Amino acid sequence: MPNNRRTESPEVEQTSPRDLRRIIVAGLVLAALTFLPLYAWMKAAAGNHQYAQIVIAVLLQIVFSAMIYGPTAAYLTELFPRPPAPSSPVSLTRLTWRHCRRWSV
Repeated sequence: MPNNRRTESPEVEQTSPRDLRRIIVAGLVLAALTFLPLYAWMKAAAGNHQYAQIVIAVLLQIVFSAMIYGPTAAYLTELFPRPPAPSSPVSLTRLTWRHCRRWSV
């Protein structure tokens, strides 16, 4: 039977909430300062049919958004502990499959 405990390798360090907050705030500041100029740049690039510039502007917006949502997800994951193994989807699927095999003829 596999061990369902969370084990962490020694080289993995936990990110502190302060570090996560700094990344989130940096993403918010960058987004607030650059989204309107990026939209203006995209409008000008679309008028000149320069699609590579539009792709770069969209990628920058994705990076700034990821700086906000990635650390938020990591913080929420650390905030709420993992449920015990029997309630995990894999365990529930295995449990259900065992019962279905018993009922089948």
